Amino acid sequence: MKLSFIGLGQMGEGMALNLGKKSGCEVIPHDIRDCMFGDFDAIGVPATLDVSKTWDSDIIFMCLPGTKDVVDEVLGEGGLAERMKPGSILVDCSTIAIQPTLDIEKVLTEKGIDFLDAPVSGRQVRSLAGTLTIMCGGKKEVFDKVKPYFD
Repeated sequence: MKLSFIGLGQMGEGMALNLGKKSGCEVIPHDIRDCMFGDFDAIGVPATLDVSKTWDSDIIFMCLPGTKDVVDEVLGEGGLAERMKPGSILVDCSTIAIQPTLDIEKVLTEKGIDFLDAPVSGRQVRSLAGTLTIMCGGKKEVFDKVKPYFD
């Protein structure tokens, strides 16, 4: 199983570090800034500035700052909707507006890509500790596939 995590900010960094330490899977952390990549190097999980390294993952987690960032990353030209493989799963842990979330789900479903809307609640310290609250919406069978990584 190959996992990727896009967005290593205040919440995403801890989430991606926990996946890297505990999932038992290949994990590819990605961000547009490399200022915190040292934490990933320290656990033997090299992070990347190159988003294309995430595209062939089985599950891509994403935690971005806002609605525009998520829409651009997924639906923008050359975005994840064009690049992810059918049968893969996108899990959006960002907190964004509902209509763009529904639009993303529709586009991905048409392309054979599963989607979970999974915003998180907690602070950075809970992200690092792996104790965030995750509010997840989507198909139960997709949730069941991803739940071990939420845990």
